[in-house]
Amino acid sequence: MIILIIFIIFILIILSACFALAVYGRRDNVTFKEDAVIVLGKGLDGDKVPPNLAKRLDKAIEYHKKNPNALLIVSGGNVKNENLSEAQAMYDYLLSKGIPENIIIKEDKSTTTYENFVFSTEILKEKLGEDYAVAFVSNSFHIWRAERLAKSLGINATHLGAEIERHTIPENYLREVSVIFGLYVLKKK
Repeated sequence: MIILIIFIIFILIILSACFALAVYGRRDNVTFKEDAVIVLGKGLDGDKVPPNLAKRLDKAIEYHKKNPNALLIVSGGNVKNENLSEAQAMYDYLLSKGIPENIIIKEDKSTTTYENFVFSTEILKEKLGEDYAVAFVSNSFHIWRAERLAKSLGINATHLGAEIERHTIPENYLREVSVIFGLYVLKKK
């Protein structure tokens, strides 16, 4: 009986964490006055932009319609030995949707969210100097952790959360909760 109670409590904690990530990820705080938007990579499906990455890019396109002067940084390297980098695939996707080539910047060295931020801000400092406002786009399940990571690097970024395909909700939220648990709970021991 005690094992059943512990199991139920564990499941409730996991579900509560997933719910909290979902709510937080939908609370966009962009001002539409940012100088640049970093679109965080999510891996490719061969050479193609998979649906959840396309949702991030579509969110960046929505942002662009409200602030057409902001630079769009597509951030992602060649993570799984694909034929092209995530940045190139995202760049091609945005071009195919009518985004002007001159506002898209490719950051194609990163393989992690940490590197997405580090390498993208290096590019932004080179292009815009030290004083600029930046936002980032990721899927809603990833916003909380990405924002914490940006802040740990001294980046004060606003954010936009993109939806995800319904059938990927359990996988993505459970994985994100386990990553957060691993990073923040186990690391403190």
